[in-house]
Amino acid sequence: MGLPSVSSAGSSNLVGLLGYCVQNNFLGASTASPVMSALGQKAGISGQGDSAYQAGQRGLLDVGNGKSFSLASAGQGIKQQVTQKVCNMVLSRSQSLL
Repeated sequence: MGLPSVSSAGSSNLVGLLGYCVQNNFLGASTASPVMSALGQKAGISGQGDSAYQAGQRGLLDVGNGKSFSLASAGQGIKQQVTQKVCNMVLSRSQSLL
């Protein structure tokens, strides 16, 4: 199972995904929350009315071409390790946009 690319995800989707990753204990709040807040403010993300943000909150990563990768469907073992890696990639990508 290959890792999805996070480069196609927009700021709204990344902020939502960071929230998903924190809520599900794949990222620590002390690390991810400042990035979520800063990127959300920089991109002017309002949250509730933003479909890309809401998709991220549900664990859906926009990988481009109308396709998504679901972190929410990951279970135990290898899939959980993949989710952990993707959450770290999302954090890195988000930090690079600041």
